[in-house]
Amino acid sequence: MVNTYQLILMMPLFKVILPANAGMFFAQLMTIAAFEVFDTKPYLDRLLRLEPTDPINSNFESIGLESIYLLHNMGTLVFTFAFFVL
Repeated sequence: MVNTYQLILMMPLFKVILPANAGMFFAQLMTIAAFEVFDTKPYLDRLLRLEPTDPINSNFESIGLESIYLLHNMGTLVFTFAFFVL
């Protein structure tokens, strides 16, 4: 079931042509799947001194992978993992 959920969310990477309403639906599902509670990019940039980068291509940007840095793409999970480590 998790594998199917991942395949459905990553469908825009397969260059499947989606209507606009399906793209908006996938964008909302991706924020739920990624546990995006708040925007962490400004905090990570300041904390780790990371330079902003562009996404690899528009397909990655459409599913929320807006940087080449793993920490930016993980979002809120970075702080969650840091909390559990501490």
